[in-house]
Amino acid sequence: MRGGLIQENNRRFLGDCAGNHHHLELPIAEAYVPLQASQSRQLYAARKDIGNRPAPASNDRRESLGFTEFSAPEHNPQIVLDQIFHVCQAADQRGVILLGEPGAGKTTGARQVAWQLASGHRTPAELGLPAGMRPVFLRLRNLKPTTISASGTAVDALKQFLRQEVHCPGEPTGQQDPCDALWDNPGGLLWIIDGLDEVVDPQLRAIVSGWIQETLQHRLRDYFLVTCRFQGYRSEDVALGGRFVEFHVEGLSDDQVREFINRWFMAANSKLHVSDRSKATAIATADAQTLVQILTTPAYQSRSMRELVTNPLLLTILCIVYHEERNLPTARAELYQHCVRVLLGLWRKDLYSGRVPQGVLQPFDIEAAQSVLARLAWWLHQAEKRTAGDLQDLAAEATLGLQQVSQQSGLGLDGQQFVDRMREESGILAFSGQGTGALGFLHLSFQEFLAADHAVRESLSAQLATKVPDSWWQEVALLSLRRSKAYCGQFFADMLACGLAEQHQDLAQRCLTESLYFVPDPFLRVLRSGESTVQRKHAVLRLLLGRQDQVPGLADLCTQFLASPDLRGIATELLASLGRSPRKSRTPEPFEVVVDGRTGVTFVWIPPGKFTMGAGKDSPYKPGQTVEIPQGFYLGKYPVTNEQYGRFLQATAGNSKPPAFWDDRKFNQPQQPVVGVSWYDAVAYAEWAEGRLPSDAEWEYACRAGSDKNYCFGD
Repeated sequence: MRGGLIQENNRRFLGDCAGNHHHLELPIAEAYVPLQASQSRQLYAARKDIGNRPAPASNDRRESLGFTEFSAPEHNPQIVLDQIFHVCQAADQRGVILLGEPGAGKTTGARQVAWQLASGHRTPAELGLPAGMRPVFLRLRNLKPTTISASGTAVDALKQFLRQEVHCPGEPTGQQDPCDALWDNPGGLLWIIDGLDEVVDPQLRAIVSGWIQETLQHRLRDYFLVTCRFQGYRSEDVALGGRFVEFHVEGLSDDQVREFINRWFMAANSKLHVSDRSKATAIATADAQTLVQILTTPAYQSRSMRELVTNPLLLTILCIVYHEERNLPTARAELYQHCVRVLLGLWRKDLYSGRVPQGVLQPFDIEAAQSVLARLAWWLHQAEKRTAGDLQDLAAEATLGLQQVSQQSGLGLDGQQFVDRMREESGILAFSGQGTGALGFLHLSFQEFLAADHAVRESLSAQLATKVPDSWWQEVALLSLRRSKAYCGQFFADMLACGLAEQHQDLAQRCLTESLYFVPDPFLRVLRSGESTVQRKHAVLRLLLGRQDQVPGLADLCTQFLASPDLRGIATELLASLGRSPRKSRTPEPFEVVVDGRTGVTFVWIPPGKFTMGAGKDSPYKPGQTVEIPQGFYLGKYPVTNEQYGRFLQATAGNSKPPAFWDDRKFNQPQQPVVGVSWYDAVAYAEWAEGRLPSDAEWEYACRAGSDKNYCFGD
């Protein structure tokens, strides 16, 4: 696995621990968390006939493992990775293609299967394999294009590659070339072929795929396990066909994340405190519990952050960051910065420490390297959904970036060398499998973060402000607002100038919410300018709700706006929030606005009156029914926001639980309406807010706003 996770002897690197420069290794059995895999849904449609076959001898085993996919294609159960050949056995197949995202654990899981079989920790029967089978592990990244292009049969070509990989010149005479002994093993071979996507040229990849299929056809005792990234497999020329059962590596579950973290810290501390096992256990337990608590906070439950937590490689980076600094940022931008630093610094040092002759691994300036990577990320992001680029194009961009950094950075001026170093030494760049020499970042989050970094470095706020409505650019824009106060101020000015506040109020609000700095000057300039439209001023005033205390002179401006019919409502609301129109004991004026300081809810007074209730075929009331509202009441002017509901959850901790979608980034921004709330939750919230839910009549009376039509604005 790229990034130094797995060494050839099945030992796992733990990283530079606590800044003490400890280079730690441990047997893979101590750190490995069994991965989950799910059978491809595409395969169900292609193999519906399996369910109609007579039950094979392994049927009992299949049922005991909970497999129902052969008779119920709509289900897609997950299984532990080392059980995949039991599924093959039930399907009467001998090949598995294991697909997954970068860092998902494909190589680690494949190595674990090989190690279990080779070490005797598991028998072939326990893994769903024939007795006497021996594993061979081949990394296709070591396969030279000249070898692929050489003449000969597919079976001969694969044997030649096997001979190349198992040749051991340092072993005693007679043991240097075990290829023939393996090839003729009576029990057959389990071919574990890692990284089909690492054959970069798609045409050569198709040839290698042909080798595998032909060898499977001619060597009837052999089984195959092939790993590949999704993007490197979605071609008819490359796909291994119906003889291979397709599995997808799943992200770690919550329980697996906890187990992974516990094992990681136990292993790290047992190496650091060899002489005091009780101390090691106590420290490891405390560290693991703290990190798990951090990772279960709402900040880490959004979709993009969850992808980091559930990816084994990226979770390892999080463990290293926490172990080194005793803390983990909860803001995305700060976390990505730490991860990039680990990949460029600590991980690189770990990967080569003690294994590369002095002078071979040249030091470089991490900040300079990040600036060049930021330029590459910005270039990649210019095309919609582009997460990988041609090696030559990336090298050309890197060359331009290297010309702008100090010559003492240790990076040189060769863009090709830079890209290779970032791929080989840090793993932050990796082959994507999309085409010849296509490279991309290890995770889209890193591309977005580094593109935002470039925008800040080059003062590209005007470009980003216009791109915010494009979902492809939203995360880049938001991440850019976590770096510089001067940049934030300029971004807000550009955002207002391009009309984002009027046209996309929710996005403008989100930019303000996620910004590290709030700079009021751009907003005040709009409010004071005689050239600003009423619509823009109204939108700006809406944005300032909740931030009114941070805007000097806002109360005086709102007092002036009371004379404007279009601005009077929002100005009144802001003045109320500033304490300029507190609730009085007298009878409120119709539609008077007040803000409750404890809940943060804005209320508007609805005066008593009569109205015609009920309309439309779905209404439970007959059209024309007159209903009287004898007493006036205060009604919340807006839907309850996540921020307001969060106050309730905090005040009633232990007696209330977060609603559905509370951790979903699409719905959990502070100023968005809270969703996923049950009727009972709503009642509990209303009681906590010292109010109640409106009756049907009160609700319709307020919504009709004096209209006798189906809606307040007509039919």
